[in-house]
Amino acid sequence: MYFPPPPPPPPLLLLQFVAPSGAEEDCFTDLLDGDLYSVRFVPKEMGIHYVHIKFNGIHIPGSPFRLRIGKDEADPAAVSVAGKGLESCVSGEWFGEVR
Repeated sequence: MYFPPPPPPPPLLLLQFVAPSGAEEDCFTDLLDGDLYSVRFVPKEMGIHYVHIKFNGIHIPGSPFRLRIGKDEADPAAVSVAGKGLESCVSGEWFGEVR
């Protein structure tokens, strides 16, 4: 009897959202279609955050990405993101704008 080998596992995308205190915040990733993902996170601190993105265990170019959240008197709930990078982007390129 011949049993063909199992198919390879799908590529693995891992995200890690790190707050200024070093705490890892929840980060939610959903596969939308093919290689298109939705990523959501809610910052709980103001300051410099880092988003680490790994594909099959290896950082993509530019990762970790540095994000400044808020101002000294800002409310983290007032964070918004805009830009053509929200519609599509190429790994290693950043087209977003964080406000």
